[in-house]
Amino acid sequence: MEQRDFVNSILKHPLIDGNYRIEDYKRNIIVKTPGTLITEIGIVLKGYLKAIIYSKYGKEMCESIFGPNSIILEYLHFSGDKRFTYNLGSINHCRICWIPIELFSKVVLEDNDFSKMYIHQLAKRGMENQRIITCLGYKTVRERVAYWIISSGILAEENLENYEVEFPVSQEVFSEILHVTRSSLNQELQRMSIDGFFKVKRNVLKHIDRDKLIDEI
Repeated sequence: MEQRDFVNSILKHPLIDGNYRIEDYKRNIIVKTPGTLITEIGIVLKGYLKAIIYSKYGKEMCESIFGPNSIILEYLHFSGDKRFTYNLGSINHCRICWIPIELFSKVVLEDNDFSKMYIHQLAKRGMENQRIITCLGYKTVRERVAYWIISSGILAEENLENYEVEFPVSQEVFSEILHVTRSSLNQELQRMSIDGFFKVKRNVLKHIDRDKLIDEI
């Protein structure tokens, strides 16, 4: 089951249907701050957000990225935390569906079918988090871009003639995921295009040279 299907099923559940609120947030604002009491679980309907902590020198450290159909806060709640431990900030215009925490907990913990679906989603999220952690283990922007493409499923693709990789929404969001600046990402994408790794068309990479990417990492 795709994550969006799980989210749609949750929102249509008799306990939750109609018992939630939807809020829109502008780009680059802090939605929640550390210490805020957790009373609701959030589901991202549109846009991207990030969990942010700050070093003792005031440097922003992005911990996690939440995209469309991501579930926010249930990790903290189910692990025993009652309050936010990070800043939740919007990367671009976002829309979040807020569900009372007691209703969400009742559905995913007491409904066997939803419990199985939720466990499946947790496993997929864990794999995606591992992908990001591995990606950030590479030092250069080129290596991170190369790994991101390789880990998107290209290794299992037999015919690359029409294979494409689309990065999330915009270079702004993609740079946040890779923990690099937008300008450095844009420059590296252009250089890699010139060097024959792929061709860039807006947010889509085409004519991908799998062997060159593998050699890079």
